[in-house]
Amino acid sequence: MKGCRVDDDTLAYEVMSRVISTDGMFLSEEHTVRHARGGAIWTGSLGTGSLPDDGNPGDIVTRASTRVKEILGTHDVEPLSESVSQQLDEIRKAAHCGLLGG
Repeated sequence: MKGCRVDDDTLAYEVMSRVISTDGMFLSEEHTVRHARGGAIWTGSLGTGSLPDDGNPGDIVTRASTRVKEILGTHDVEPLSESVSQQLDEIRKAAHCGLLGG
């Protein structure tokens, strides 16, 4: 596994700023093409570079939907501690007051 370089070029703030404020289409950007050709796109186990255990490639939407169901069916979330719950309640109350004025 190779690391991920993080610098001004890979973060592409200028490209994002320009593209987000216009058409939002990153695929036509030279920066995107250059980094994609350099292997910067990661698709994980859903990408076409790997097949699911059953060997059936399917389409990415079907594979993603199947994976979501697997994760939601098996993932256990630990309850928040009392102090974290209290902090979240305080944040929620402050946001509510700030948005609704009271």
